[in-house]
Amino acid sequence: MQPENKCMLRKTFSIYNYNEQEINLFIEIAKKHIACFSKSAEKSVLHSFEFFQFDATRNENFSQLLNGVKTHSELFAKNFQNVQIIWNNEECICVPAEFYNETISSDYFNLVFGETDNCHLFSKNLNELQVAARIPLAMQQSVTDIFPTAEFAHQYYMLLNEDIKNDKNRSGSQIQILFYPDYFVVFAKSNSQLMLIQTREYSVPEDVLYFLLNICEQYELPVNETKIIASGMIDAKSKLYNKLYEYFSGFEIATADEALFVSDSFKEFPLHFFLPFANYEIV
Repeated sequence: MQPENKCMLRKTFSIYNYNEQEINLFIEIAKKHIACFSKSAEKSVLHSFEFFQFDATRNENFSQLLNGVKTHSELFAKNFQNVQIIWNNEECICVPAEFYNETISSDYFNLVFGETDNCHLFSKNLNELQVAARIPLAMQQSVTDIFPTAEFAHQYYMLLNEDIKNDKNRSGSQIQILFYPDYFVVFAKSNSQLMLIQTREYSVPEDVLYFLLNICEQYELPVNETKIIASGMIDAKSKLYNKLYEYFSGFEIATADEALFVSDSFKEFPLHFFLPFANYEIV
C-alpha cells in the first residue's frame, strides 16, 4: 500500500498485481470517492485496487477531479479488454418494469429528486425491475472523453444483479449494508422481494442504527429475526460494529473468499473491505 496525501484528492488504497492475461477495468464514481480496480476476464478475481477520496465536488469541477485521478492512477494508463463505469449516487430509482415509461422517465426523477437541467438518463432492465439513473451530463461526458468505449451502469443495478444470482428464493427478511467512509448503501428484502434501496450519509454510529431500526419498523421486519449482512469499510473493532452488534442479533460481517483476491497485499486488510468491489461484473 502506498498512501498519498493531497489536500483535495487522496489515494488511500493502492494494491497492484500485474500479469499478461486480459483483465477488465472497473471504475466506481461516487460523491466523495472514486475506486479503480481490475478483475480477470475469465473468472471473477480482483487483481489491483485504487481508492481515491476527496471532498464533495461540484459538477463543473468533476473534469478537473477526474484528470487528477488519471494523473495519479496506475490503472487508467493501461489497456483493458473492457471498461465498466459504475455510478454511485442517490439519484437512482427502481420501477416495476411494467410501469416504466421511457418517454416520461425524466418526470420520475423530477418528482423524487427535484428538477434539474443538463442531465443524462439511462436505465437497465433487471428481471421485473427497471433500474434508472440520472447523472449530470458534464460528468457523463468527462468519463466518456477518457473511456469512449466504456459500459455504464448504476451501483444499485450491480448490487441487485449480484443479489438475484445468489438468492435461492430465500425466505424471511434480510438487510445488506455496504459501508464507505461517511456513507453507506443499504437494501432490504422480505421473502426475496425488494423493499428499499438507498444511499445515506452518517457521522456517528447512531445514525446508522436509527436508520436500520426505522427500516425494520417501516417495512415490518422483525428486529430479532432480520439478518443484517455488512461489508465494505467497517472495522470489526469499531464503535459502529459494536453498536450494530448490540442491537441486532442477526448482524454479521460478510465472509470474503480469499480466492477472490490475487495479490497477498489485500490480506493486509480485512477482506470484507473489498468484497463489494470483488462481486461486480461487466454488464
